[in-house]
Amino acid sequence: MTRPHGLHGKFARPHRSSQGQREQRLRFAFKVLQPTQIEPMCQAVGLKVLAMKRLRVGRIPLAKLPPGQWRYLAPGERI
Repeated sequence: MTRPHGLHGKFARPHRSSQGQREQRLRFAFKVLQPTQIEPMCQAVGLKVLAMKRLRVGRIPLAKLPPGQWRYLAPGERI
């Protein structure tokens, strides 16, 4: 079985996508993400990206972290 081809003849990286709570939102889950990967994927199927928000990095949620800020990992946390 072969993997489906992604954009520009390259293999698509494994990911999951789903429709969010509103019809206008999509949610993607990537194992490995290139910074410019989402927008071309959406454009390829006729969608326009208006905004993006990263919800977490690995197992670490970003909801309580202000934009542009960082923090040390707590003991026992891992990505």
